[in-house]
Amino acid sequence: HLELGNQQDNIDDRNMRGRTARGAKVKRTKLSDEDVVYIRHSSEDHKSLVQKYNVQVGYIRRIIRGLERPYV
Repeated sequence: HLELGNQQDNIDDRNMRGRTARGAKVKRTKLSDEDVVYIRHSSEDHKSLVQKYNVQVGYIRRIIRGLERPYV
């Protein structure tokens, strides 16, 4: 159904209905949800994780801290 609204109304509606692609549903993502879980619980050092997954060290750090992909 269609409803009148501005752009923010549309964004809020999209988010409320769960129609936002995130994480593994984003086509260009490099890491699966399983990869993120592995990284969070891994005892490997950052350098080896960067080489294994071909991502930047800052991204690995943010995943471990829960700042990236917190819903996984």
